Amino acid sequence: MTHLPADPIDPYEAGLAGRVHDHTDQALKPFDATAIAHAAAIEHPRRRFGRLFGATTAIGRLGWIAAAGLLAAATIGYSLGAGGKGPSGPVAIATASPTAVPTLAPTAAPTATLAPAQTAAPTPVPTVRPIEACGPGALNIRIVSWSGAAGQRIATLKLTQKSTNGCTFPTLTRPELLDGTNRVLLEGAQPGAAKLLTLAHGDVLSSMAETSNYCGPNPVAPVTVAIVLADGQRVIATPLTPTDTTGVPPCNGAGSPGYIQMQAWTR
Repeated sequence: MTHLPADPIDPYEAGLAGRVHDHTDQALKPFDATAIAHAAAIEHPRRRFGRLFGATTAIGRLGWIAAAGLLAAATIGYSLGAGGKGPSGPVAIATASPTAVPTLAPTAAPTATLAPAQTAAPTPVPTVRPIEACGPGALNIRIVSWSGAAGQRIATLKLTQKSTNGCTFPTLTRPELLDGTNRVLLEGAQPGAAKLLTLAHGDVLSSMAETSNYCGPNPVAPVTVAIVLADGQRVIATPLTPTDTTGVPPCNGAGSPGYIQMQAWTR
């Protein structure tokens, strides 16, 4: 401990010197603040300050001690500003270090692997054979009856599909009146567009044929009706009887043409 001056020191002066020593002892190399103040008081005549301010020796000493404290504080500030060196080396000033944020490496997006599309094997389409038109061999036509009125003759006809295979048949057909030698007595007109009916084995259709004004030579029995198919083939109806000539209409005028016409075939 540094020795105090030989002249009397007030208790307040000693306490102040102790506080200055405590505060400066942490940042500077140890020095005797009281000795510094006392030396300063000796070097500067006290009487001079006494005459100027009328201060006592104790008051002057307190002023120098205060000055020494200010000098120590300034020295501490300078030391901290110049690099923060203390009695035993640089004073470490704690500063918050920035926390390193881990950088995540970009994750590659998973690549979707598409499974090869399975191509379904095409379902074989069954070959549909077009239904053929009914030929003469698939049809059986017969005259069920004859009736007459006002110079006309009307035959009721039945058609049966006798083939084991289905076939198509038009609802409108061109008729003819034939005698026993297949001579054409009356010939009907070609019909327009007709609906096709699909006939299975055993299917039956019916129609009526009307004749009028036949003025030609006497026909050979039996007289019957025939239909002409689209390909020109003829289907002859079975006559009512082997000697029947009922279907021959009377002559209503030699100058007028005769005719034969049919209704549509229906089920």
